[in-house]
Amino acid sequence: MDRKDKEYRRKRVERIKRIMVITVIVLILLPTVLCLILFARVHSLSNELEQIKEMKLETLYAAENSKEGRLLAGSSTGSAIVNIGGDYSDSSGSAVTDGDIREGTDTSDVGKDDKNYKGVIYLTFDDGPGANTEKILDILDEYKVKATFFVTGKEDDTSKALYKEIVARGHTIGMHSYSHKYDEIYKSESAFKKDYNKISALLTEVTGEKPWLYRFPGGSSNTVSKVSMKKLIKFLKSEDVTYFDWNVMSGDAVPDPPSYKKLAKNVEEGVTEFDESVVLMHDLPEKKSTVKALPYIIEKLSSEGYEFLPITKSTTPVVHKLQ
Repeated sequence: MDRKDKEYRRKRVERIKRIMVITVIVLILLPTVLCLILFARVHSLSNELEQIKEMKLETLYAAENSKEGRLLAGSSTGSAIVNIGGDYSDSSGSAVTDGDIREGTDTSDVGKDDKNYKGVIYLTFDDGPGANTEKILDILDEYKVKATFFVTGKEDDTSKALYKEIVARGHTIGMHSYSHKYDEIYKSESAFKKDYNKISALLTEVTGEKPWLYRFPGGSSNTVSKVSMKKLIKFLKSEDVTYFDWNVMSGDAVPDPPSYKKLAKNVEEGVTEFDESVVLMHDLPEKKSTVKALPYIIEKLSSEGYEFLPITKSTTPVVHKLQ
């Protein structure tokens, strides 16, 4: 065999080796890459499912409320009908039960002597912090409006900074569960307590203050909980925590929210039904139309005589009638 043949065979063997090495690498990496893609897709679908569940619960609540003509709080008569399906003590320690009527709590005297005064609006943002939280904070600063943020558990540095920023800018921060996973949170009373303790501890550590405000994922009227909501409400009461639902929906809970004009219109029409309106919105990354709608909502409703306030310990709770 001459030198030329030997060289040819050597190069052929090397080529075969390279092909084999590349094949082995591909066989090793391909399953890993596919697993990562599938994991990301499952996570995305899980988030969409949670949003669809919440949207369904909100829609069912809205339909029932409209059907029966039930006012939850801040009615046009100036009173607040608090439907909580169980005992709940007000600030004086008196028990308030399902169907009791309480006078709406004054949180501010600003503008109430004005004949054009329409009522109070509490803007609330769920599921954050996220990419739109700081944008919303900047808009609220621009209009000198304070709001309420019901946050979930996120332990990255950016989210922790946003928890602090919400408080530093004078807004109210509330708990919206740690995981926001219905199947986990509501599978048992102990599971709910575990989740609650986790979000409470996180916010206490980051902000330096124990949170006192809570919003149930899906609202207190949700129908997915495997444990009595009355038991969960009783637990929150034992922790000296107040829970709030909502009585006006912007409509941004769906995975693909409507236009900012539609969101603004939903809020503008919804608040006309109440003296005290708690507006449900979200500050997740995909809620771009919410960010865009916010200035329009604030400008229009402020010009019409509405006052924007954050939820405080003196605010009358707005809660749903339990299922």
